[in-house]
Amino acid sequence: MEKLEALLLDSLWRDIVVEFVARLNAMPTGQGARIDALVEFHAKIARKPGLYRTYVDLVAHVVPNPGIRENVALIYETYRLEINRPFFAAPGLADADVAGRAALALAAGEGIPIDALVSAREHSQDVVFELLSHILKVAAGVRSAPPRDAVDRRDDSKPVRPLFDELPSAGTARRLIEAGQNLIRTGGVRSVSLEACAKESGESRPSVGYHFGNKKKFLDAVAAAALRDLIISIEQHLNKRGGFTAHDLATRYFRPKSPFALVILMLPLILQTPSLAALARDANDYIHLTIASFLKAAAPGGSHTNYVGLARLYTSSLIGLSLQHLYDPRNFDPKPALECLCKAVLRPDTASAPGR
Repeated sequence: MEKLEALLLDSLWRDIVVEFVARLNAMPTGQGARIDALVEFHAKIARKPGLYRTYVDLVAHVVPNPGIRENVALIYETYRLEINRPFFAAPGLADADVAGRAALALAAGEGIPIDALVSAREHSQDVVFELLSHILKVAAGVRSAPPRDAVDRRDDSKPVRPLFDELPSAGTARRLIEAGQNLIRTGGVRSVSLEACAKESGESRPSVGYHFGNKKKFLDAVAAAALRDLIISIEQHLNKRGGFTAHDLATRYFRPKSPFALVILMLPLILQTPSLAALARDANDYIHLTIASFLKAAAPGGSHTNYVGLARLYTSSLIGLSLQHLYDPRNFDPKPALECLCKAVLRPDTASAPGR
């Protein structure tokens, strides 16, 4: 089954690249204009929500299989990353910086529509793509003004933390949930059975039924716990002095038990379950507003007014970079892209280079 899904993923990427190559000849020559054209291409693909719903379904089933994942990583490198790199090459710019900017462009291009799948409110993805184009041009030394009309009316809203009162925080039930999470990280949702969770946790098989009733309720609890753990991780990250760095992001979110990766692997189940989808929307809304409040306090007085949009771009980029890390956890280095991201979200209005 996973081999068929890998072929479908390959076909999806191939169609995107064919469309992209067909447009290359019409691309403008100036770097700023080329970055705008690249981002607009990603935005065009993102306007197909059904495509990204299919994409996350395929990813969740393909990447837990190491053999298939390695083949997919090579395809991904060729079909998706390579087409972004030429837009950022410049004399004297290190290969790692070029790769970092290309990885960030791709990450946001994929992360923005995935983020939109679990958004609590109707959002314009175009606004976030405008912000992406702006920060990429700033990173490239191209003069760019922040999109001033992109004001999100929720900037002064107070974040409301979702309730997870029914989730266990300790004891047997918590150990069973952690066992389920471990199984999903290594084998995907399909690998989960009550027997396997009991064995993984060291608990008895009847204990799973006692605490959760059946497999569906157990998986719902595992997914809810993944959303809770993601919120806790982000709260800890923002509260840590000096934590908004590429190094801290890399160690927090790009490790074997990454909360972003687990949510991505469980996203098809979350979207298919109304109660989980509602919880995910509330969690996403809270994350956006919490990060926006942090950014507003961290970089006051700038020309940027859309802190919620900037927070959406930040979380979308982490989603997309987590995808790239899932494909190739041993070789993908997220730090160059994270360096670019951190500079962009903390000082998004510092473009002073001559226009190009």
